[in-house]
Amino acid sequence: MKFLSRYPKSQQVTYKYYVGRKHLFDNDFQTAEKYLTFAFEHCHKKCQGNKRAILIYLIPVKMLLGQMPTLWMLQKYDPNARKFI
Repeated sequence: MKFLSRYPKSQQVTYKYYVGRKHLFDNDFQTAEKYLTFAFEHCHKKCQGNKRAILIYLIPVKMLLGQMPTLWMLQKYDPNARKFI
């Protein structure tokens, strides 16, 4: 996806977030994890709401792939995150 590098990082994050969601709903969890992880890692640090929105999909994907989230990470982005435990 060389064409994507021509766009600002914020648009790349948005694009990969939605493509990751599409792969999640298509049951392609490996690809969904790749796209959602990119979106989460490159999302601006001040955009906590956006990071939280990404985690709503990224956490279940990672759990399906065998990676459990840490309590610290959950509480950092959502104080009511006990629903995932």
